[in-house]
Amino acid sequence: MKIYLLFLLLTVFFIKDGLGQLIREKVYLKQPSSPANPSYKQLKPYLKDKKLFIVGEANHGSHEMFKVKESFIKYLAKDLALKDVIIEADFGSCLIINDYVTWKTEANPEELIKLINVWPYRTQEFADLISWMREFNKKKKAEKQINIWGMDMQQAYPALKVLQAELAKTAGHEVLAIPTFKNQMEEMQYTIDDSIFTRLSQLVNTTSPDKQPILNRCLEVVKMHKKNLELYKARSNYRDPYRDSCMAANVAWIYASLKADSKVFVWAHNSHIQKINNSSMREISMGSFLNNTFGKQAYFIGFDFNQGTYIYPHPREKPRTVTAHELHTIARLLDGEKFDLCFIPFTAANQAVLANAEGMQYNVGVVKGKHTELYDAIFFLNEVTPVKMLD
Repeated sequence: MKIYLLFLLLTVFFIKDGLGQLIREKVYLKQPSSPANPSYKQLKPYLKDKKLFIVGEANHGSHEMFKVKESFIKYLAKDLALKDVIIEADFGSCLIINDYVTWKTEANPEELIKLINVWPYRTQEFADLISWMREFNKKKKAEKQINIWGMDMQQAYPALKVLQAELAKTAGHEVLAIPTFKNQMEEMQYTIDDSIFTRLSQLVNTTSPDKQPILNRCLEVVKMHKKNLELYKARSNYRDPYRDSCMAANVAWIYASLKADSKVFVWAHNSHIQKINNSSMREISMGSFLNNTFGKQAYFIGFDFNQGTYIYPHPREKPRTVTAHELHTIARLLDGEKFDLCFIPFTAANQAVLANAEGMQYNVGVVKGKHTELYDAIFFLNEVTPVKMLD
């Protein structure tokens, strides 16, 4: 028995060691917070022909994932002419934030981002990002500036506030009264009846042609929110798939409204950006819709990490800590290599080892599933720490 166990352990060791050598294509980058900022120029061969860079996150509360994406956005903006960033936040609030980013308004970024009711963007990291975007845009013509958009539709209130402000300019008086809310839940559940929607639609048609596309999209977001709220109240299983279909529709609309050669960064949770449906994370995903629509124009990059502490499920809760897990295949293949951040493309050279690799960090631990079926590549962090909340 002892001889058998020794043989088994040696076999596992040599297989693991051999597999580690087979991740032939990987790019090690400096951690974003280090004095030497990471250079993503090495990634250009994978990115140069793409129009949409669709990037996930293994959880919403990791400082390092925010900083990697910030550095990646900076590279894309400076070297690959990225002009638009779309995040998993509500459409209306991001229109207001974009006015700050593009120098149409003045604001305190740390206060401005509190317009977004979902906590992952009410962080110092996100405030830093929009501050950088504003600085990048300084003294640039509109067509050279970088913009921020929201793809989500879980609130009608921000889109209605945009409509209220814009329609008042045309009418010369307030045409929509929006109540004051006692709490966030009341605000998130606020919607309008069909008669008000019809009147707003008619009023939008009286505005200048250049304003109408955005205002009509605000109306569409209000309509999406109303159906989403109905599904929520009915406890329908279709609510999550409906939300993902709406986010995909908003991304497609944003992209269609841009110039034909535009490049767009799409930012959401790993489960939303997966290329296929029916994974252990999500039954129907935004990514599957975008994959069907854009095909090879899109490049899907998931996020994974080995260990660390992050905020989950909400800042009110104690931060969650996870340790290295034996079932986390890619993490174990990288054991013994010293790195902070690694980019792993799922190319033919890596298929021999990665085709059957399972396990990835996801919110509450390691989940089953093949990375190669979900994404075109991953950013892999060795360790994560919590984001800094501003609330």
